[in-house]
Amino acid sequence: IPDTDLVFQVIEAAKSCGVSYYVGKVRSHDTFYTEREEEIDHYWSKKGILGADMETAALFTIGSLRGIRTASILNTVNEYEVDLTEEIDAFSKLKFESEFQALSIGGAVSYVEVPDMQDNIPAVISIIQYIYDNIMYAELNTKSDYCQECDFHGEIQIVSENGKLLWECPSCGNRDQETMNVARRTCGYIGTQYWNQGRTEEIRERVLHL
Repeated sequence: IPDTDLVFQVIEAAKSCGVSYYVGKVRSHDTFYTEREEEIDHYWSKKGILGADMETAALFTIGSLRGIRTASILNTVNEYEVDLTEEIDAFSKLKFESEFQALSIGGAVSYVEVPDMQDNIPAVISIIQYIYDNIMYAELNTKSDYCQECDFHGEIQIVSENGKLLWECPSCGNRDQETMNVARRTCGYIGTQYWNQGRTEEIRERVLHL
């Protein structure tokens, strides 16, 4: 649990800044965008949970173990992005999105979709330098999936069959989610679980910026 004095200090800071706020319980977990998302949200909402994150529980636990006072602030970060299906290069995308940062006092984040960049480190360095010079916060989204059946390293593909989206290894055709390791960034978080059909469709439609 948080330190009471710190919580009151955060409340006073919010008041002095004229920022609206809520105080209450949140739920920490690592399974976003599941097929049961609405059901799960409704369940926790009825128990008085105001929001969800991935860090608060760990923060409080470590603070308790090490004798450090802790409190948690969940802040909404805006994503000012071009359409994920728009053909645009990484540098133009970052330049365009950086112009909206002044509108987001709570922070902003941008993403660049890239292929496997292990053999093109100079390009990675160029993008990182551009981010450092031009934008508050941005990240590179790459693909580093793995198929346990055939030892494939790369990008596990999304295919459609009978109206349903499935993950498939391009090397051996494996579709068993239990024997594939897939990681994708969704709304700021890198998830390694599998997502509902709507989020999977959004992932499939993303274009590369480099």
